[in-house]
Amino acid sequence: MKSMFAIGLCGFVLLLSAQVKVNLAQESDSTSQREATFRLPFHYGKIGVSPSQREKLKQIHNTYEERIEELRNQLKAVVSERNAAMEAELTAGQRLRLKELREESIQSKPRGQQPATPAENDQE
Repeated sequence: MKSMFAIGLCGFVLLLSAQVKVNLAQESDSTSQREATFRLPFHYGKIGVSPSQREKLKQIHNTYEERIEELRNQLKAVVSERNAAMEAELTAGQRLRLKELREESIQSKPRGQQPATPAENDQE
């Protein structure tokens, strides 16, 4: 009975360590993928950036990219909050019609093209 428990425990530990390795590999892949996709800003390639400068620029880019991503997420939250507050001012019929118009807009756009932004909708 103890040996079956020990075998089960060993199996669990092996499974757990394999999962940890997979998680670490995924984190490493996402970091290396982000770094691998680094491209110099427009015209930097035309001014003779040295390899050491390129590496430093990449580090700077990655540092700011994390902050920019946080700000993008904050902006999405604020936009959603604003849209909810605006829709709260509409009547039930207006909200229903707005939903229908949005669905029509999504269906009429070619695949891969984004629906109009609220600013674009205001112009219509």
